[in-house]
Amino acid sequence: MILLQANGTYDAKVQKAGLDYTTAIKACMNNGDAPYIAVFEDDVIFSNGWVARTVELLSDLEAQNEHWSDMRLFTPERSMGWSPTTVKLATFLSIAPAILAAVLIPRIRILRKAIDPRTVRWVVPIVVPLTVWFILEAGKYSIFPPSPGLHQQRWGCCTQAIVFSRKTLSEMVPCLDLTVLDRPYDLAIRDCAFSLNLHRWIAQPSLVQHLGFKSLINPNRSSADAVWSVSFEDMDGHAVLQQQKRLVQQIYGSSGILS
Repeated sequence: MILLQANGTYDAKVQKAGLDYTTAIKACMNNGDAPYIAVFEDDVIFSNGWVARTVELLSDLEAQNEHWSDMRLFTPERSMGWSPTTVKLATFLSIAPAILAAVLIPRIRILRKAIDPRTVRWVVPIVVPLTVWFILEAGKYSIFPPSPGLHQQRWGCCTQAIVFSRKTLSEMVPCLDLTVLDRPYDLAIRDCAFSLNLHRWIAQPSLVQHLGFKSLINPNRSSADAVWSVSFEDMDGHAVLQQQKRLVQQIYGSSGILS
């Protein structure tokens, strides 16, 4: 018997959500023998052709003979931010040119003739750090958007739309039973996959959009913290429809296309 924390507390909500999620997974495991189990939250919408696209991505995964735990069909781009190491490196690179310019230009005759030291002293310390700052503030997704397809991502949040592999889910469930009571279940999934050395994947662009705003676990979430996908909104409707027709014919043959 599992005793939850006092009703209404943050811990109780986290535990209840985690137990509900693992119960749903176990119900799917105990009914049927489909090789994949997809779990969706009830506040999402799907792109055209998401089924065919998901089947294609799963086929790509199996072709790689991957030992994987899950593939997320929804990923908020803000979870693709710069790593702390990248931020530190960028900060160093924004300061280093100013120091080098101040030290080297006055001492090297050729540079002193070609470059006005006074200009360098003012321009480099301002322009270079500002450029680096603008790049960091723009966000990693804006500067280096991921290419369409599968991307391995062991970290990342959110469980709005996940496809699990039945082969490895049997390994995951015992671990989830032990971890969902002391952390949000998206973190429990991440930690269990990590401990079992299972790869995690995301689909790009997202095939699912999250419409929910309020969170049971975090009811005070502001609009700035809304969880949604930019890549889903950026998809071209006509291109998606053409891709859907191509994939349906490729997977199911001409009989799968409605006239």
